[in-house]
Amino acid sequence: LVKQSPLKLISDTMHYYGHNLKGAIEGAQSILGKIQMCPIMVSSEQDICLFPHKSPMHADCIWFSYKHVIQARNEEGYTVVELSNGHFLKIKVRLYSFNHKKQNAGDLRRILQDRSKSTVTLYFKPRKEYRLSKGSVTAKLGSK
Repeated sequence: LVKQSPLKLISDTMHYYGHNLKGAIEGAQSILGKIQMCPIMVSSEQDICLFPHKSPMHADCIWFSYKHVIQARNEEGYTVVELSNGHFLKIKVRLYSFNHKKQNAGDLRRILQDRSKSTVTLYFKPRKEYRLSKGSVTAKLGSK
């Protein structure tokens, strides 16, 4: 247990990894569009992608780690979320809304993973002749 708000804890964690919360939000929105309550990639290397279940400005907002949500189901107007540690959380949010936020987090995670794995190969066609100059002396490379 920590005596920090979730946003402060996330912000401090992002600083630890050399990033910042504002940049993560702006980056996620540039990828996913200007969505509200967007997910954030805290660390691509550690595969930490978080999404809020409601506005992060609410004190009772819960941030979920995408890879630790096993499943979610509807139960009498609540959403019950099963986590990878075997725990269940019962939250007051529509199942559709929760699943949509989780899907956005999955999209962000996949896009960023794809971008980090892709490589760019540059080809250049070498010239047949290069010239070196020193003062007034010019030499042709490859010639003797």
